[in-house]
Amino acid sequence: MCPSCNFRTTFRSGTIIHGSKLSIRKWYLASAFMMMTKKEISANEVKRQLNHSRYESIWRMMHKIRKVMGKRDGFYILEDMVEFDEGYFTTRAPVECLHWSIQPIVY
Repeated sequence: MCPSCNFRTTFRSGTIIHGSKLSIRKWYLASAFMMMTKKEISANEVKRQLNHSRYESIWRMMHKIRKVMGKRDGFYILEDMVEFDEGYFTTRAPVECLHWSIQPIVY
């Protein structure tokens, strides 16, 4: 509560957790599962790990977390030397085509 105006606020106010009936513990664990797995994790797997009964609420929670994580990535630009550990990346690399008469398209 604000001492000057007596306005009541909560820990959830102004966050993606605001208005959710799920516990903060479930929000924290779901975000931890999403960030700590090497590949994607499904809503069914998170539902099973959290021992929750409804798929829709877990699915909605995960989409809110992904949306916030996507916005966060736009704030940072990687510069200089960047080190990756155990990452999975798909890019189109230049291909040397010695036996073909048609040169490949390099993106």
